[in-house]
Amino acid sequence: MLKVCSILCPEKKNEFEKNSLSRRTVVRRIEMMANDIKTILTGRMAGFESFSIALDESTDLSDTAQLAIFIRGVDKEFTVTEELLALQPLNKTTTGEDVFNEVQ
Repeated sequence: MLKVCSILCPEKKNEFEKNSLSRRTVVRRIEMMANDIKTILTGRMAGFESFSIALDESTDLSDTAQLAIFIRGVDKEFTVTEELLALQPLNKTTTGEDVFNEVQ
């Protein structure tokens, strides 16, 4: 990353050198961002006047079925929010009951 930075934006290289990119630091920062996003989304969902849920099922490279759950909502000011709510693996079967249980 430092090599890329030195080519693309050499004036900011010192700022990149100050940041730790160890595995633990990256994991911790991703978890912090996920918590912030969850808090923001939960707050927006509380103000929805109406919402809908969309589902999509596909298979990943390891041949495991993945259920993507999306939520779309509209608040009083007609602001539309659409986000990926969850990505759940369906390990054994992909029956309607399995999908229902994951959404519930």
